[in-house]
Amino acid sequence: MICPQPIPTIQIELASTGIYKGLAQTHGPQLVVRPGLAFGAISIEGNAKNIESGEDDGVEFALSAGVATKAGGFDLSGRGNLKSVHGIAGQADRRAFEMRFDAGRKIGAVRATATLTYSPDDIGSTRESTFLEGALAWDVRKGTRIGTRLGRRERSGAPDYTAYNVGVTQDIIPQLAADVRVYDTGSSDRGYAYKRRIVAPMRAKF
Repeated sequence: MICPQPIPTIQIELASTGIYKGLAQTHGPQLVVRPGLAFGAISIEGNAKNIESGEDDGVEFALSAGVATKAGGFDLSGRGNLKSVHGIAGQADRRAFEMRFDAGRKIGAVRATATLTYSPDDIGSTRESTFLEGALAWDVRKGTRIGTRLGRRERSGAPDYTAYNVGVTQDIIPQLAADVRVYDTGSSDRGYAYKRRIVAPMRAKF
């Protein structure tokens, strides 16, 4: 059996506010760097990003491995992700393992996806965590997409919540895209991380 030639990739994202699973991770800009290697359907990826908690500025690192395939007209993928947090005081539980499963299908100009992310023991005080999210994206014209996402996260040791967003993505060149998106949750009274906000990320992928 011949092993596919590895293909290196790197994705860099700069956003006005860091968002993860619908919640804000920073008060200011967030920089995310994702180097990776693809071996055909199998890929290995690293991840590093700045995060904030209280008065502390920290960094989250992650390493994941996954596989992608097609079946019945659907794009299917699964990943295992090991992540750790550094620089945040009082964070007793700094490491977590999570699994992510994606299914997507494009019909005409519309693409629908569903994502399930599960961790048996998440970062910090959160223990078991499940996040289910559905998304629709419409290719308005070449290089321009309108998209919306709706997700529900249920957690042990932390509040459950519903998160949603809607926005526009514009390809500037094939390797660079800009995005403007409104994020909100059904729990804005719980504090800064849950409040409505406009986020403007820019992504470059090589």
